[in-house]
Amino acid sequence: MGGVGDEREISLLSGRAVFDALRRELDDVIAIDFNGEDAPALKTLLDRADTVFVALHGRYGEDGAIQACLDQLGVPYTGSGPHGSRCSFFKDVSRRMFLSAGIPVPEGVAIPLERRCLLEHTGRMGLPLVLKPVDSGSSIGVSIIRRAEDIDAAFDKAVRAARQALLLERYVEGREITIGILGNKTLPPIELKPAREFYDYEAKYIDDRTVYIVPAQLPPVSAALAAELALRAFSVLGCSGFGRVDMIISSAGPLVLEVNSIPGFTSHSLLPMAARAAGLDFTALCLLITALAEKD
Repeated sequence: MGGVGDEREISLLSGRAVFDALRRELDDVIAIDFNGEDAPALKTLLDRADTVFVALHGRYGEDGAIQACLDQLGVPYTGSGPHGSRCSFFKDVSRRMFLSAGIPVPEGVAIPLERRCLLEHTGRMGLPLVLKPVDSGSSIGVSIIRRAEDIDAAFDKAVRAARQALLLERYVEGREITIGILGNKTLPPIELKPAREFYDYEAKYIDDRTVYIVPAQLPPVSAALAAELALRAFSVLGCSGFGRVDMIISSAGPLVLEVNSIPGFTSHSLLPMAARAAGLDFTALCLLITALAEKD
């Protein structure tokens, strides 16, 4: 848990919650706070582990780095492998894979970290649009561009969080839902109704006004289609174990926004919420995810 960057504090909250749950049921559970330094010491600790529960959000965790290290050591770990982690973390990569597989996504384009390119594409696509870093989670650096005068501020915000490129997508009106995945099965869908403009960092972790409808009240056909699409998106990226797929239910049908290979485990987090709706309390969820890692 821990890591570096803007998601460090959320990762620590997730990791501590998982640690507290597992140590009530298992022996010899330790928590490792990795801050990006002393990699040899980390490798020594990991090499002694029977199983590693990965709660690292962002760089080193969701980009496949820690998974590649654990594969080299031959240590079982939770969640997706290096390939699935990388493909889900980098939104431009996952977008290309979704399109190749025929999975519906909002219209969009990946652009370099250049203001000129953003201006060109906003002029071509028209507003409103959503701008986000391709390599950042927790909605950090994300803006909805509704007016031309919003472009500069949105660019500055995105560039502060980005390391590689930006993703510019058509803003789609609709119902925002998320579907958790455990093993090869989906959990009950959750509809999100944030009090803020969209489900941003504040709405996810701080603002208690967000309304969560669990399970989402979808027509049976729509619910089945969304669940099938979530499993397809998860599989196309090569993800495994557990995760979460975010979607918009538009007037034309569901569109996949992104796949989260290491979703949060905080008090506001969606995967534990969906698991509760399926009859799994937090401790049972953590134990099941650990068991899936040991089985793989």
